[in-house]
Amino acid sequence: MLDALKGLVGSKKALATLAGMIVAAVAKFGFDAPADFVYGLLGLVSAYVVGQGAADWGKEAAAIKKAASDKS
Repeated sequence: MLDALKGLVGSKKALATLAGMIVAAVAKFGFDAPADFVYGLLGLVSAYVVGQGAADWGKEAAAIKKAASDKS
């Protein structure tokens, strides 16, 4: 369980998602921010998370392929 939490803290996607959730919560319950600003910021966070996921997609496949070739 502790390893999973360490992995989340080190994950750029998780940190960006957490930051987006904090911004949304603060905008809804505390800070009176314009809706356009909040939606724009959340759109940027969403685009970053999707882009980072797309970038990470090929990394795992390459690591598996490299490990398989090292065993041969």
